[in-house]
Amino acid sequence: IWLGLGFFLAFRALSGWEEEQAHNLLRTAHIHGGLLAFGNILYGLTISGLNLSTRLAKAGSVCAILGAILMPGGMVMVAVLLSPALMPLITLGELAFITAAALLGITALFKK
Repeated sequence: IWLGLGFFLAFRALSGWEEEQAHNLLRTAHIHGGLLAFGNILYGLTISGLNLSTRLAKAGSVCAILGAILMPGGMVMVAVLLSPALMPLITLGELAFITAAALLGITALFKK
């Protein structure tokens, strides 16, 4: 899928597609994708040391993964399809990752 998207973007770039906003969104999506992937690794390493219940650990992990997929994925979709109607995907990704971070922080604060 990602290889196909890369070829699609390369074709559009070669055909004169140079919109500043779309270019910035794609660059931002790559940066956020890398940082959120790193955040997911740290999240996974941290939840094992906090003795979270299985249910809370799974919920936080799902939120972190959804955030890492929806936020940069939403940016790519908005840039490629040039559709601002997909902006809520970015917000959903942000909220999902913030929820995971809040769950981790609250659990660490009240750990006995």
